[in-house]
Amino acid sequence: MGDLVHCFPVVSYLREKFPEGEIDWVVEAPFAPLVEAHPWVDRVYRVETKKWRKAPSKTSTWKEVGTFRKELRKKQYDVVFDLQGNTKSGLFTFCARGKEKAGFSWRGVAEWPNGLFTGKKYLPPKGKNIREDYLSIVQAFFGDNGSHRQSPVALKVSPEEKKRIDEVFANTKGPVVLVSPGSVWPNKCLPLPLLQEVLEKMGEQTFFLFAWGNEKERVVAAELEKVFAKRAKLLPRFSLPALQQVMERCERVVAMDSLPLHLAATTNTPTSSFFGPSLASKYAPIGKEHTAFQGECPYGMVFDKRCPKLRTCPTGACMEKSALISLRGPEVEVFLDK
Repeated sequence: MGDLVHCFPVVSYLREKFPEGEIDWVVEAPFAPLVEAHPWVDRVYRVETKKWRKAPSKTSTWKEVGTFRKELRKKQYDVVFDLQGNTKSGLFTFCARGKEKAGFSWRGVAEWPNGLFTGKKYLPPKGKNIREDYLSIVQAFFGDNGSHRQSPVALKVSPEEKKRIDEVFANTKGPVVLVSPGSVWPNKCLPLPLLQEVLEKMGEQTFFLFAWGNEKERVVAAELEKVFAKRAKLLPRFSLPALQQVMERCERVVAMDSLPLHLAATTNTPTSSFFGPSLASKYAPIGKEHTAFQGECPYGMVFDKRCPKLRTCPTGACMEKSALISLRGPEVEVFLDK
């Protein structure tokens, strides 16, 4: 789902360039609510490819695929951008009716069949942030070499969610910092004692909100809430748009390389993030208000995006205090005075 959020700068760019334009998005059904909450996206086409692949011979599958294709082809688009670069997205690009179809070059696609379905192909410049990679495809199509800073966006939430958000801040005092200690992969997480040390150095007046996404993360967040007692609160389970609005009202977000971090990057709130088996220069939020800490691999692993041993490394040593260096920002002296 992080890839979706990384594409938000594209939506921002297109909306600024074409204020009256229509922006539609094809997305997997489980992730659709996040995109549907984006105020600058006009329509979301839901697909359920995992469900379809599990039952390819079922009549219901072919009926659903046919309905999706029929709906998608009702509109003639001026341009269809394929920012996923894989075979699946290529098939959606093929189904869509577009005067132009643009995407990654043969060298840049994740899966080579994708290149069969785009006419205009572009290779992102080397060494750029993932958000800039996606944006470069769209800017190249329009012949635009200028820089673009993503406009913060307020995702839509229901009145009930707004009320729950207000309740979160009802009894908070001092600067409020949201902390998201988890990630899909354990090797992306700071050891709990180190994270506690980082938070303690943020000052005794700081009030912490601890966010979580699954039961394992909830247990960790609850432990941290106990440590900081009267100046901490364990957040209830929020939808992603509602969590984004909580972040907007905080002084800072502290997170690992995870969806909450990338969600925070769509707000006005500064972030402090920690990276080890993935590159901060590739995935950290862009802007001088954001601080990223990069862990160095003690075993000499070098990579462009993610460590090939991300899922299998038995130590996660790149997330230890001794391995972390600051990439930018003043917080290095506060957080990691080694």
